[in-house]
Amino acid sequence: MITGDTKQKILALFLGLFTAFLIIEALFRLRKGELTHFENQIVRKVNERPNPCLSKSDSKLGWKTVSNQSAWVPGKRNSELKTFVSTQDFGIRNNGFETKFQKSGFLALGDSLTFGDEVSDAETWPSYLQQKLDIPVFNAGACSYGVDQAYFRFLDLEPHLALRGVLLSITPVGVARTERKFMLTPFFKKTNKNYKTTEPQKQTKR
Repeated sequence: MITGDTKQKILALFLGLFTAFLIIEALFRLRKGELTHFENQIVRKVNERPNPCLSKSDSKLGWKTVSNQSAWVPGKRNSELKTFVSTQDFGIRNNGFETKFQKSGFLALGDSLTFGDEVSDAETWPSYLQQKLDIPVFNAGACSYGVDQAYFRFLDLEPHLALRGVLLSITPVGVARTERKFMLTPFFKKTNKNYKTTEPQKQTKR
């Protein structure tokens, strides 16, 4: 049984810890010159992180690569090693050399391995393939995509392009992502003997 004296000691301990955290927080804010800045620091740090895949939320796909944007992205392991990421119409990643946008070519779909996370435009495999074939290869990869999202991305782009073929990069993690839960993504849902697609939603059971 906890006595009244013990309760007072526990309360004093918690008050002491709370006071120490307040002092540390105040010193941190004073050092940054932000004593009266009350924005959540964790949220702020997340918002300040570079977006290496130039992605944004999307009502149909969960998220997709933005169009006509560019950025120098610091490396995840070494911030001094930067990569150049840029996109053109329809969120297609550039292949590292100046060419006019063409609607006829191959469409490359997949996750960050296709998009080229941590490499510059000219270092992605769609870029190398385009140079090898001398035929446009549209890099429509997107970071963290599952195979199902890559298919929905094809449906999203297909009306806008005259495709010679589709190249789908399938990785073990891309397959596993089709079963992930608690994320806003579209997916296939089984109904009787058929499958139907859903709008992006959090799904606890698929």
